[in-house]
Order: sequence, then C-alpha cells, then structure tokens
Amino acid sequence: MAGLDRGVTRGEQNALQKLAPAAKKLEKILMGAKLQKASQLYQTLLKAPGEQVLHLAVYSGQRIVQDRIKNYFQKYLPMSQEVTDEMVAAAGVAPGTPKFAKARQDMILKHLDARPKKVAPPPEPPPPPPPMSGFARGSGARRAQG
Repeated sequence: MAGLDRGVTRGEQNALQKLAPAAKKLEKILMGAKLQKASQLYQTLLKAPGEQVLHLAVYSGQRIVQDRIKNYFQKYLPMSQEVTDEMVAAAGVAPGTPKFAKARQDMILKHLDARPKKVAPPPEPPPPPPPMSGFARGSGARRAQG
C-alpha cells in the first residue's frame, strides 16, 4: 500500500489546475446554438476529453449542458453502436481501410440524424350501424323491446 500514500505529482497538479478552465470552454460549446443535430453533439462529446465531460456532468449548473451530456450517454452513444461493421461492409467498403472508418462514421452520423418513422395510427373502426326503427319486424326488433 506504499503507492497510495505517495504525493500528487507536479504533472497531476498541473492537469488538475487546467481541468476546470478547459471544461469551461467545453461547457460554452455545449451551451451553443450550433449543436442543433444529434450528430453534432455526438461528434463534440466524442472528441472531448473524458475528464472534461465528467467534470461538467458533475459540476455544471447549466441545465442544457446536463441534458446534452445525458442525451449523449443515454441516447446517442447507444444509437451509434447500432451501426455494425457488417452494415458498413454490406455497403461495399473493405474492412480495415481508412475508407471503412470514414464510411462507418458517416453511417453513424446519418443514423443519429434520421428522424424516426412515425407509426401510422390504427384505422378508426367503422361507424356502428344506424339504430333500428320501431317499424322493423325482424328478430332484432323483438330483442330490443323485450
């Protein structure tokens, strides 16, 4: 357990001191109006250092920042994983090539921005038949009276 009681290194101190200002810059980007599409938010947070995203998730008081980070982890990241290597290969791109990585990224971005198809509402049931008049002599008229 001797490793646990060592002091914090100068590099770790510097990184910690730079974390909050760097996270503030990311926070401003996340608050911006430029992030209208899911793919834009996905790309921003995918490229951001994890410690900055975590810092904002814990310390940001901005509701929009909290919501965007939550959406990234709960919606967009899982959606990005729905695009499989098999899907990209089926598009005719050879796996393991730079073109493959680019095609996969493009497919993910399109998938994130795709509007979910609206499910057609079920057709309305046909209107009920008109009520039988008192002049009807069928078996239905007797049941209605009795």
